[in-house]
Amino acid sequence: MQSTTVGIDDITALGALADELGLVLFDAPVSGTRAPAEAGQLLILAAGPEKHRPSVTPVLDAVGARTVWTGEDAAAGTSTRLKLVVNSWVIAASVAAGEIVSLAQRLGVDPRSFFDLIAGGGLDMPFLQAKAGLILNNGLAPAQFAAGTAAKDARLIVEAGAHATAYASTWSPQAPNAWSAPPRGATPPRSWPPRTTPASTSSRPPDRSRTVRRRFSPRPRRPRRHPGPGRGAGPDRDRWR
Repeated sequence: MQSTTVGIDDITALGALADELGLVLFDAPVSGTRAPAEAGQLLILAAGPEKHRPSVTPVLDAVGARTVWTGEDAAAGTSTRLKLVVNSWVIAASVAAGEIVSLAQRLGVDPRSFFDLIAGGGLDMPFLQAKAGLILNNGLAPAQFAAGTAAKDARLIVEAGAHATAYASTWSPQAPNAWSAPPRGATPPRSWPPRTTPASTSSRPPDRSRTVRRRFSPRPRRPRRHPGPGRGAGPDRDRWR
């Protein structure tokens, strides 16, 4: 059983290794910080064969308050994918909390007045209140979610987003539980990254002959009048030339 946050390719490789060694793999990443872990109140996102779940249930119950099963095949990465979505939100909310506190302090506003303002309303979030409280009360050490860990998870999230174009998900609002996991070892299509401009629908090369002729043809001479009386002689002084 693996319970850390890994990438999509990593869980696929772990599945292949488990098959090679004749082992049953359970993918069970957890969501929560140090305090919930010590209290056995983690949220566990698990995937694995149902017939073998009784062997790991005591372990999951010891560290978690709730276990959400996402599939039968751990190597398909349904739990890992959901965990990456969760961590994407966690990183965004954590950054927002820090930005709010920093901006308020720079503008001479007491950050607590902002959190009192949104308390109990649609903009309020327990996670935001908790993270901001750690910042305001100098409770950042030891780190609940270290910057290095967040950077690692952010990299995995970006990589997963790049791989997502290879998968044909069948999820829909009408059947939210009918999501099918992509096949093992799926790789992004060759067209990744997507083109920024549409491809030409014509197979003929562009005709640049007009451009060439226009560029290298001599410029016609502009007609001008004779300098005028006193500067020329003869009957042609007023002719265009």
